[in-house]
Amino acid sequence: MQQPDSTDNQHKPKAYDHVLKYTGLFGGIQGIIVVLSAVRNKFATMLLGQVGMGLIDLYNHAMGLLSNATQFGIPVTAVRKLSKLHEEGQTQQIRDYITVIRSWSTLTALAGALLCMALAPLMNRMVIPTDDPTLPHFNYTLQFMLLSPIVACLTISGAELAILKALRKLRELSVATLIGTLTTLLLTVPFYLLFGLRGIVPALVMSTLGAMLVNLSFSLRVQAWQARPFSLSTLRRGTEMIRLGLSYVLAGTVASAAEMAARAYIANHGSTAEVGLYSAGCILTVSYARLILMSMDADYFPRLSGIMGKRREMNRMINSQLEVCVLLMGPFLILFSLFLPLMIHLLFTEEFLAASSMALCAMFSMYFKAATAPIAYSSLAKGDSVVYFTMEFLYYVAFLLLIMLGHTLWGLPGCGIALSVANLFDLLLISTVYGVRYGFRFTGKALMIIVSQGVLLAAGLWMAAQQALSLKYGVGLPVLLLSGGLSLWMLHRETTLLQSLRSLQQRLRHR
Repeated sequence: MQQPDSTDNQHKPKAYDHVLKYTGLFGGIQGIIVVLSAVRNKFATMLLGQVGMGLIDLYNHAMGLLSNATQFGIPVTAVRKLSKLHEEGQTQQIRDYITVIRSWSTLTALAGALLCMALAPLMNRMVIPTDDPTLPHFNYTLQFMLLSPIVACLTISGAELAILKALRKLRELSVATLIGTLTTLLLTVPFYLLFGLRGIVPALVMSTLGAMLVNLSFSLRVQAWQARPFSLSTLRRGTEMIRLGLSYVLAGTVASAAEMAARAYIANHGSTAEVGLYSAGCILTVSYARLILMSMDADYFPRLSGIMGKRREMNRMINSQLEVCVLLMGPFLILFSLFLPLMIHLLFTEEFLAASSMALCAMFSMYFKAATAPIAYSSLAKGDSVVYFTMEFLYYVAFLLLIMLGHTLWGLPGCGIALSVANLFDLLLISTVYGVRYGFRFTGKALMIIVSQGVLLAAGLWMAAQQALSLKYGVGLPVLLLSGGLSLWMLHRETTLLQSLRSLQQRLRHR
């Protein structure tokens, strides 16, 4: 009887190979992006303080709300359609559809900018607290009007990045994001340095415009710019994309409105400076931990879209993605929590140490997000826009109510608790509903990983909250090593990447 070739078996792809490969690609690029963003935030906190961070956060979420409300879900629906055409090799149809996408994105970008100008007085009344003595005396209605180009730039950028994702230009996508972040750093810091709080609006406008131009420089290599935003025949060919995108518009609007309302509530029941602390807490938990999840939007989503009709393959892919995300997220959050005061000193300034308690309480939010996100992409991949909107709506209603309750009872730490509870609710809701609708099931291994790493994270967070350094690090570091060791062991079992690295090392040595 012929024996299997041990060499072939050794290099046979395993469950985590593809996931880990693209998590590494985008995680590595995102790591550089995080460093650049950290430098930008450091300058912002040094030059603008808590009030400046609060204003930046309020402006960004107001612009995000208008962008999501006017871009008609194009960044999502365009990926689905183009991905299918790309898989089928329909070159001419791809070119035609890119023209349709750009026609609609140009039209909605103009509409979004005009809407921002028209709603500037309303946003001033809703977002900016009138009785905050720490705020500079600006004409905030004019400030919101001057921010209107941001809405247009965000819409154009979203469409161009969707084109790169759908056509699997993943390296170009990651490099474009990296250069865009560097451009933002170089354009914002001089304005903060020269003009202080008055430089926030021009810095935001110029940096968003710069990032859009970078994205265009990469997407135009795929196809030269061609758009007919006022051609009814061209727009009519995109009506299905817009119709499917309506639920995504509503979902994005609900998300942005809830985020903005949470910050407006904190500003009006606390201060704009407290919004700055809340923003810092979110950056410490959400922004830096998201580097582990960055590969999903660019790589995982298009792959999942191609197999949604095959339930067994779908379950295997979702569980593999989920397991890798949780295995990477658990040790990362413990490490970050144990050295949180040091991270705040490095990334912000001493006055932002007040955000540390909120950040610790919110760490579990990203752990639950790591388990939820791979499942949540199912409705997007399926094109089930009604279910997607319903899940988003229920989550953000719970999120806003919990933020208001948490802030009222316990201040900023209460906001951190609210974020963690809201994401636990999201995990339970989505896994249940998608189990019924799409047949999703957790594997026993996935549940074991979630529970074991969750227990270790709880222990690590408890130690991180201790004042006694001997207890904090004497017990916390062994917990970190145990969590990291478990992740390395599981990843080693389920990937051939380490074997590939050894083979590469041996080949280089022979040369």
